[in-house]
Amino acid sequence: MFGEKHEGGGQGFANASSVATRFFDVKSSNVAQLEEAKLWREEQREFPPHITVAFKGKESLEDVPTLEAFSQKLNKGGVEHTFDLNISEADSLLPFCFLLMRSDGVCLNKCQIASLQALEGLERLEKVELCDCRGAFSLDPLTTCPNLTSVSVEYPHDMTSPAALWNLQNLKHVVLEGCGITSVAFLAGCTSLESVNVGCNSNLNSLVGLFGLKKLQIVDASNSGIESIECLTGCLSLQSLDVSFCESLTSLEGLSGLQNRREVWASYSNIDDISGLAGCVALEIVDVSNCKSLGSLDGLSGLPNLKVVDASFSSIGCMRGLCGCVSLEVVDVNNCENLYNLCGLSESRNLRSVDANHSGICDMDSLPDGDGDGWLSVDVSNCKNLTSLAGLYGVRRLVSVDASESGIESIGDLTGCVALEDVNVFNCEKLSCIEGFSGLQNLKTLNARYSRITDISSLSGCVALKTVEVNSCKELCSLGGLSGLKQLEVVEASSTRVTDIRVLSGCVSLREVNVNFCEGLTSLEGLSGLKHLVTVRAAYTVVTDIRTLSGCVALNAIDAGSCKSLQTLDGLSGLKNLKTVKAEKSGITNIRGLAGCLSLEEVDVSECEALETLDGLSGLQSLKSINAKKSGIKSIRGLTGCIALTTLDVGMCRNLKSLDGVSGLAQLKKAIFSSTRITSATALSSCFALEVLVVS
Repeated sequence: MFGEKHEGGGQGFANASSVATRFFDVKSSNVAQLEEAKLWREEQREFPPHITVAFKGKESLEDVPTLEAFSQKLNKGGVEHTFDLNISEADSLLPFCFLLMRSDGVCLNKCQIASLQALEGLERLEKVELCDCRGAFSLDPLTTCPNLTSVSVEYPHDMTSPAALWNLQNLKHVVLEGCGITSVAFLAGCTSLESVNVGCNSNLNSLVGLFGLKKLQIVDASNSGIESIECLTGCLSLQSLDVSFCESLTSLEGLSGLQNRREVWASYSNIDDISGLAGCVALEIVDVSNCKSLGSLDGLSGLPNLKVVDASFSSIGCMRGLCGCVSLEVVDVNNCENLYNLCGLSESRNLRSVDANHSGICDMDSLPDGDGDGWLSVDVSNCKNLTSLAGLYGVRRLVSVDASESGIESIGDLTGCVALEDVNVFNCEKLSCIEGFSGLQNLKTLNARYSRITDISSLSGCVALKTVEVNSCKELCSLGGLSGLKQLEVVEASSTRVTDIRVLSGCVSLREVNVNFCEGLTSLEGLSGLKHLVTVRAAYTVVTDIRTLSGCVALNAIDAGSCKSLQTLDGLSGLKNLKTVKAEKSGITNIRGLAGCLSLEEVDVSECEALETLDGLSGLQSLKSINAKKSGIKSIRGLTGCIALTTLDVGMCRNLKSLDGVSGLAQLKKAIFSSTRITSATALSSCFALEVLVVS
């Protein structure tokens, strides 16, 4: 098959240069299908086709004559057309000579070639790419291609020197990645150059040759051995520079005053200062992450267009170098252990994101507190020296704060952050109070798990709240504060000292409740009639019944495992959306409460020693899995009519003597009856899908 798309002008365009082009992309083995497009017809001539064909391996050479014949047919019909040839795993270009004359692009991948002679003098050729090619070929033949503007050579194995490129006066784009070059001096005469990629050349220690190239816009010398970039002085059009992973580079001197510079990527280099960026008034992005020798951001001060600074994992000790960067939007200083404050940001009123996690900061006093464009997110997680969020007070654009695993003792400073939506204070071991939230009417999410909070009553006015996580807050005794929150959807309160959840009765949007390991909780009263409730987790509590769930018509799953005081599942009967019931290790004596749960798929009543039968499951045609191992069941007749059942585990049910009830379960694939008193398996004779049977 082939793909087709249109680009350019078309009917209605007076300018001849805007003629629409039809683009086709096809594998060589499907070239014959191009006939279907009937490109030689007279009405097609105003849409000259450009066809990209992929050849792979010697067997694809058999397709060349077909494409040649197709090209000749177009020629006879007066249809102008061009090719892009993507050739993989070939050992010669000679079979493609005819097609090459019609090609404006050639890409060679993993080819074993001794020469590029077949490309010599091709007037249409504009682009040549070679990737991972073997052979002692030279680039000399390319110097005779008058319209060649782009040459890319990546990781050749035996290529001779690329110095011949200096003859290509129209050359705009050069990639010599991983070529083993030691110099780029041969590019000095390529005055039309716009982009150069000489990355991954470890023996290249200088960019001499690029000096004064006035049209040069992009330089990528990442992963090279360069020691200086001073030779880029005079490259007045330079917009983007990538010197990432240049371990011998210690300075950015040479860039000062380049007024078109927009991006500098210098991560994992050994630069120790960036003062060379002073005066780059167009600069928008600076990445100096993982520059372990960098101690300061001096050089960036006052740059009016600077938007993004990444200095993460560096050794900077302050951020005063960002003073006056009024357009700054994103600052990343995470894991800067020597950084103790955020000074320098007070004038950056357009900040959208500040990431200082795992840094040494101990205060946040320098964030802008006025109005600006957009919203602000702050991440100070794992900042052990940070004891207060002072500095955020009244920041009206603040929408998200992550102070998890920090040293904060209070969040009262968030008062007045009227746009705040998301707060994460997970595992803040010194945090005992969340006063300060009252009245935050946009707050949607609070994660205070593993903190020492004792009270959440201040949430009472957070009318937009959707998710509250207070799991493992060992001192929390009450969910007071959540009453009547009509947008609340998720309450995670496992492993707390909560004994009563009646305050949830008015939370009409509630979907999930987790009170696992609330060892003092005796009742689920408060959940009655919540029509959107989907999941209830109440394992390891002391609830005595679950009748209060009878009106929860959307209930999908309940976990009441290890509830020793729970004797029945009454309250679940007839819940048509219920799919999963877990009551393992509970005190239930029967499961008749599951009758009428027509969507039920999974039941776990393993290790329920007081359970004697599976009555209540009969006729549940969606039921797929039952785990009743180590229970006290004596009979499984209750499985009659469970026609979708695929897995049944009643292993180690010492009182079970008969398989009556499994006959006719045509979908049963796995059955475990080990360590029971069953003496006959004839009832399984009609279980034709059975794949695994354990009876030992």
